[in-house]
Amino acid sequence: MIKKIWDFLGDIRLSFWLLLAAVGLFFIGMLHSSFDFSYFRAMNEVRIQDWLARELPTRPGANWWLPPLLGALFFLGVNTVICTTNRVIALFRARTRTDYRFMISLFPSIIHALFITVMIGHAVTITAGTWIRIPIAEGAVLRIAPDLPPLSVDRIEDTYFPKGSRIEKRIMQTSVTLAGEDGAKMQLSYLDDIRYGGYRLHLDMVKEKVRFTHRDHHVKASEDGETCNRAEMYRSRERKRESSQKLFLLAIADPGLPVILTAFSLILIIMTWYFVEALRKRGNE
Repeated sequence: MIKKIWDFLGDIRLSFWLLLAAVGLFFIGMLHSSFDFSYFRAMNEVRIQDWLARELPTRPGANWWLPPLLGALFFLGVNTVICTTNRVIALFRARTRTDYRFMISLFPSIIHALFITVMIGHAVTITAGTWIRIPIAEGAVLRIAPDLPPLSVDRIEDTYFPKGSRIEKRIMQTSVTLAGEDGAKMQLSYLDDIRYGGYRLHLDMVKEKVRFTHRDHHVKASEDGETCNRAEMYRSRERKRESSQKLFLLAIADPGLPVILTAFSLILIIMTWYFVEALRKRGNE
């Protein structure tokens, strides 16, 4: 019985249907998030279990695709693990000696194992990540976590595009100077980040009118004019920030990111190595 279950879960035909189901559910999720962007954008800063516990009962029509998608990805992971295990066992049973060519033959299985590691890293991110958003104002004291010393905001400086250009009244860059309890200064700007106590600190700007849209479970998709284009948030008329433009400090703790980056880098290295050896073998033949 156990062998039948093992063979079923490791069947390549199951891989095909799981991949097809995952693609279909991802496509459905893309449609939902496109038509209701201001609601789903909040998912980027919420653990998946918290989102499902809070949003699935209140808006099942918008979130029904998430549980089957997570299930399809889970069983795809199980399927990949079993397929990889079966292949490695077969290779070791058939080998005549342990040499360089045998090691190269193991590379596809190693890549599959690293792919599983990437999936595990993503699972860690969406279940154990932390996203903290704190409004920024000059003179404010920011406390990211109870066990970390607070940071004070010394200065906020906006840099505009050169005068005479067609976008001269738009903000080119915003820099925030933070100071720790020991007086050490840290400079933070857009498209850059700094490390602080296990967190990565980022600058973000949010329009107040869309800040809490995701809390309103009765907003219809047709009434939601927001898209993923956020250029309007960074406009500044008369060379000053609009009152609706709120500057935030976004502190992110992502325990899955090192796992993802390490495994993905190894995949690229091993795949390059494998294809170079394959080309060399073909040239020798």
